[in-house]
Amino acid sequence: MSLRRVSILRGEDQVIPKRKKAYKQNISDLQRLQLEAELSSRGFDGSESEIDLLLRGGSIPSGAGLRIFYCDHRLQEDDKWRQWY
Repeated sequence: MSLRRVSILRGEDQVIPKRKKAYKQNISDLQRLQLEAELSSRGFDGSESEIDLLLRGGSIPSGAGLRIFYCDHRLQEDDKWRQWY
């Protein structure tokens, strides 16, 4: 049973704060253009969907077990399986 339902059944009047569901980095128009150019130079489309995915904390596979992600206003590449060896 959920926490909210249990508290209602017990007669407690408790407010449970909602979690923030969305996360997105805010960047300027210039940074967006730079990100688009860097994606294009690495062989990606640089489309709105790719940029949106990266700004929401996602990553794009770049081959050979590597992934590209956006962190600290930079496009970075990391080994996806590094933690396993």
